[in-house]
Amino acid sequence: MEIIPALMPRTFKDLCEGALLFRGVAETLQVDIVDGEYVPNPTWPYARGGISFEDIEEEGLPFLSELSYEIDLMVSNPLSVSEYFLKLGASRLLLHVETVVPSKETIERARIGEVEVGVAIQIETDLGVLEEIADVVDVVQFMGIAEIGKQGEPFDERVVGKIQSFRHAHPDTIVSVDGGVTMDSAKLLQGVGVERLAIGSSILKARDPIKAFKEFQNI
Repeated sequence: MEIIPALMPRTFKDLCEGALLFRGVAETLQVDIVDGEYVPNPTWPYARGGISFEDIEEEGLPFLSELSYEIDLMVSNPLSVSEYFLKLGASRLLLHVETVVPSKETIERARIGEVEVGVAIQIETDLGVLEEIADVVDVVQFMGIAEIGKQGEPFDERVVGKIQSFRHAHPDTIVSVDGGVTMDSAKLLQGVGVERLAIGSSILKARDPIKAFKEFQNI
């Protein structure tokens, strides 16, 4: 499995500090972008009342030569802002199926150049919404918690059954899980063939985040 540290930066400075911590250690960082509408508790660049891409457009995301960025768009209209994050240097976008029409046209609209496009799905959402797009997206991210937009929420084991059902129908699609990942749940998810884990608090709130990251890699 690939271990992906997940950041929820309130400011661009927070993002830079997180990137500085993991440069040379992780290959990819996930950045949770929350607008405060789709889910509460807005993050950068929404946290201070508006989008502020212009100030950093020339600079781009930090340490792009050493890190890839997966942008988790937890926003009410992801296609309206996805291009901004591509200009900043993102290499993968995640669209939540609850906020877009889950169609091939939607995926192709978001796919500019060689960027990867995936979708995220909440536990309560029926797997049927993935049928048209499961074989054209680069990854399906299952949310491992009941209430998204927060770090430190408990793992919801219902996601395991959803993953198993999806795997049976689409064995070749990459599966990721975000939310509630601990050492115990990581081993459980490894057992059902999950290829990627986006991990927030279990790494970031550890006494030694780099050590915690490497411990997850070692499983």
